[in-house]
Amino acid sequence: MDRHLMSKLNDWKQSPRRKPLILNGARQVGKTWLLNEFGATRFENVAYVNFDGNPAMASVFEAGYDIPRLLTNIQAGTGTRIVEGETLVILDEVQECPKALTSLKYFCEDAPGLHVSAAGSLLGLAVHQGTGFPVGKVNTLDLHPLTFREFMDAMGNGMLRELVDEGDPISVNSFASRLVPLLRQYCFVGGMPEAVSAFVESGVPSRRTWGPTGDTPQLSPRCLKAPLCARN
Repeated sequence: MDRHLMSKLNDWKQSPRRKPLILNGARQVGKTWLLNEFGATRFENVAYVNFDGNPAMASVFEAGYDIPRLLTNIQAGTGTRIVEGETLVILDEVQECPKALTSLKYFCEDAPGLHVSAAGSLLGLAVHQGTGFPVGKVNTLDLHPLTFREFMDAMGNGMLRELVDEGDPISVNSFASRLVPLLRQYCFVGGMPEAVSAFVESGVPSRRTWGPTGDTPQLSPRCLKAPLCARN
C-alpha cells in the first residue's frame, strides 16, 4: 500500500540538517508499517524497538542518556548492528517510555549522523514528571488515515489519480463516471489501512471494522448509484 508520506521520509533521510524524527498519528493509521517499510526499502537494515510490554528495553533508557551505552543495548536487543548511514533505528510506542522520547535530544546532539525515528500516539500527553519533549531537537511528521488519492492508488487506479492531480476540471469531469463510484466507496470504507486492505482483497470492509454484529455488510450497487447527498 503506497503512502504518500514516504516522499517526505525520503526528504528527511537526505537532509543535511536532519534531526531524529517523530512520526505522530492516531492508533492503527499505519505508523509502524510505514517506518518499517521505509527502513526495508531505503536502508541496509532496521533496528526496531517496541516499548509496548518491553520493560527490559524501557529500563535501558530509564538508566540515562549515554548514547554509546544506548546503542550497545539496542544492538543487543534487536540483533542488528547499527551503522551510521546504513541503519534506521525505530523506537516504536515511544509514549510507553517517556525517557526514550527525551533521549531523542541526546541522539540529536551526540549522534547527529544516525537515522533515528520514533513513533507513538498521543505524544503530547505522554510527558511525565522528570521527562520533557525534545523541543527543537526533532523533526516531526503526522500520519493520517488514507486520503482519497491514496485510496485510488490502493484500488489500482494510480493513473486516474494522476489525472486528478493535474487539476484539469474538464479531464476530471470526463472521468466522473469512474471517479464518483470510487469516492462513494471511499466514503463507505474510510481511510484506515486495515479496512482499505480488506476491501481491496475481498470487496467488503473488514469484519473488525463493524464488530461482531452479524455478517459483514455488502457494498450494494444501489449504494454506489445513490446520490452523495440527499436532494430536496
